[in-house]
Amino acid sequence: TRLYQYIHGANSNSSKIAFTAPVLTSVPSSPPGDGYIVRMFVSTHFQGKPPQPNPELKLRIEKWKTQCIAVRKFTGYAKDDNINKEIEALVTTLNKNSATIQDTSFYTIAKYNASSHNTADRLNEVWIKVSGVRTEYC
Repeated sequence: TRLYQYIHGANSNSSKIAFTAPVLTSVPSSPPGDGYIVRMFVSTHFQGKPPQPNPELKLRIEKWKTQCIAVRKFTGYAKDDNINKEIEALVTTLNKNSATIQDTSFYTIAKYNASSHNTADRLNEVWIKVSGVRTEYC
C-alpha cells in the first residue's frame, strides 16, 4: 500500500506517477517470505529525478546498476508452489550451462499484469543474478 500511495501523490511534489510493468518482488531464499522488497520502474517522465516519497512511507529510490540476470517466464498467477518450481527449473538450466548464481540469498519475481487480468494470459518471470555466461547475453 505504501508504493500505491507514493504513485498516487504521496511524494515531494504530489505527482501522480504512471504505474509501470513489471512490478518486482525480491524474496529472501530463507527464511521464506521474511523481508521481501517490492520495486517498480518509474516512467520515462520521472527518470533521472523521481519525486521523493513522503517520509512516513519509509520508501527509498534506488538506481539499478548494470547486471546480468537469468530469466524464466511463466503464465498464470505467481504463487509459492509454481514460483518454487520455476526457480528450480531456472537453477537447473543455469547449472547445466556453467553459469554462476551471483546471490543465492534472494530471487526476484517480475509480474507484468494487473491482479484482475485473465489467468491464462498472465506473464510472470523469475529472475536470478548470474555471471559466467557468454557476454553476448548480458
